Amino acid sequence: MAGSGTSGLLGAVEQIAVERGLAEFRCGRPVILNSAEGRVVALPVDGMTDEALVSFRRLCAPARPHLLITARRARALGLEGAGPTGLAVGDLHDRAAIFSLAADAQVTRRLDVVPTGKTAAAAIELAKLAQLRACEEGRDRKRGAARQRGR
Repeated sequence: MAGSGTSGLLGAVEQIAVERGLAEFRCGRPVILNSAEGRVVALPVDGMTDEALVSFRRLCAPARPHLLITARRARALGLEGAGPTGLAVGDLHDRAAIFSLAADAQVTRRLDVVPTGKTAAAAIELAKLAQLRACEEGRDRKRGAARQRGR
C-alpha cells in the first residue's frame, strides 16, 4: 500500500489531513495549507481572541497577515473581483476590527486590497467546511508574502 495515498483502515491520507484541519479550525487553531505555490497558515476569525491574534502575528512575522474574503463579500463591500480578495489589516487592528471587515453590512474604513495566491480558495473552502465564517489569517512562508483569508 506504500505510495497508494491510503492508510489502510484509517482512509486516504488526504482525507485524514482535511479532517484534522477541520478539527483544528473548529478549535480556533491555525492550520497549514500546502500547495505547489507554497505554504499558507490560516487562522479562523470566529472565536479568535486579541491574544490569539497577537500570537498569530508573531508566528507570521516578518510577513504581515491579511484578511481573505470571498468574491461575494468583496462585492458587498464595493470591491471588484472574481475570486478571493485579500484586505490589508494593520498592526493596530484588533479582533473586533477584523471581524467587522468580515461580517458587518457596511464598513467605513478605507479598504486596501492585497494580492492573494491560489491557496486562498482552499483556505476559504476549509472555513466553509468547518462551518465557520471563512475568515482567517495566514502567511505564505515560501514567498514571504502575507496571506489572510475571509468570506
